[in-house]
Amino acid sequence: MEHGFLDKYADLKSPVHNIEPRVKLLSLLIVIFVVALLPEGRFSSLLLLSFFSLILILISRIPYGVFIKRSLIVMPPIIALSSVYAFHEGGFDFFRFIFYTLKAMSSFTYVFILVSTTRFDRLLQSLRYFKVPLTIISILSFLYRYVFVFQDELERMLRAKESRMIKSDRKKELKILFNLAGMLFLRSLERSERIYRSMLSRGFKQDLAYVTKFRKLDMKDLTFVFLILILIVSALVMG
Repeated sequence: MEHGFLDKYADLKSPVHNIEPRVKLLSLLIVIFVVALLPEGRFSSLLLLSFFSLILILISRIPYGVFIKRSLIVMPPIIALSSVYAFHEGGFDFFRFIFYTLKAMSSFTYVFILVSTTRFDRLLQSLRYFKVPLTIISILSFLYRYVFVFQDELERMLRAKESRMIKSDRKKELKILFNLAGMLFLRSLERSERIYRSMLSRGFKQDLAYVTKFRKLDMKDLTFVFLILILIVSALVMG
């Protein structure tokens, strides 16, 4: 089964990829925070922030098709939530709908840039540098590492079901699917126990797993920080 790894394009060569992971993480999270806190009506500020995210996509050399494909995945819930916010004083406010849709898509684009241009292990190490609790980092690490294993397991179970079962009514089909979900949960639990014991037997220590040395910041990192500061200040002073 083909998997859509988040950091599949993290080894490309581009100005965005070359930014030090800690700088990239902190800078883009601050931009996302600014986007999230923009009050209604600040269309010019939102357009500026959205335009900058598209520039980063352009210079990062990530295939446009990948960005479009992943954007289409998040679009339905974004449109649904924006539609809820768009109902104002008994009517549908189209401009409010566009504002919240663009706001959510802009935030998604910055997250996409962050995870697509940074190896996942480096991202976790950067989070640890900023004192994110080890428990949260370990959960993220194992979730990303083993979600594809469980995905393959689910696909094998569904394939086995299709090959062994003739066409049946919907009620029986639902019953079998619920049984498969329970089996997948039990298999996942047993496998996680085996993996954890194996890690302990090989000397795994949580407090050492995400320790690393980062390179010193150079001029391109400082230039990126400067550009982000200019972007944020410009967005805040614009009407």
